[in-house]
Amino acid sequence: MGVLEPLLPERVAARLRAITLISFVWDVVRFLGITLITGSAAVGVRATDGSLPPVLVTVVALVVVAALYAWVFVGLHRRRRWARVVGTVFAGVSLIASAIQVADLVTGDPLYGATAIVTLLIDIAFLLTAWLPPRPPRPSA
Repeated sequence: MGVLEPLLPERVAARLRAITLISFVWDVVRFLGITLITGSAAVGVRATDGSLPPVLVTVVALVVVAALYAWVFVGLHRRRRWARVVGTVFAGVSLIASAIQVADLVTGDPLYGATAIVTLLIDIAFLLTAWLPPRPPRPSA
């Protein structure tokens, strides 16, 4: 028999699942929206010779991103602590990238900067929910 890993509290896991789902939906809207509005790949990956259409690059990137989100979401559904850690790594990387993209509000394309602010807020919500101790439930009156 193996040692059972302690599970995440259900309230924390439920909130992290909700934030993960919101983050995924936002990424889909953001990636497809930027691709359709600007005509370039929303993920910063472009073929040097222009042989790959931007929509194809974005769709392939979304498939990979969807698989990663699903992996974290299933782990959170099973209340596994590793899913919180993996989600934290993803949110941290996204937070850094989004913080850099906020500069686009002034120096580049304001669309990228504006979407980066929303992404920052979602990432911060995930990190705070994942690692701050949950508040005790309110007593019913």
